[in-house]
Amino acid sequence: MLAILYGGAASVANLVLLIWRWRTGAEDYHCDIQKHLKGFYRSSLERFFVVGILLALWFMLVKSEPLAMLAGFLIGQLAGMTASVALRERI
Repeated sequence: MLAILYGGAASVANLVLLIWRWRTGAEDYHCDIQKHLKGFYRSSLERFFVVGILLALWFMLVKSEPLAMLAGFLIGQLAGMTASVALRERI
């Protein structure tokens, strides 16, 4: 159970970083395409490394139930994408 929750927490961390960078980019880089593109690449790399480090920590420190942790991560990602689509349709 802890493995599933940890995977879901890694997924939530990914979504929080995405939302934070999206809001920052919408406010700061509205008219400058170069800054917007740099922010996009930076956000992608940040999220990739944060999630990679969180998953690696689980594999290195806990070493139990890796499939359950990955399942929790995937369920969290799917829930985030589903919520995003549902919210977009409401607007």
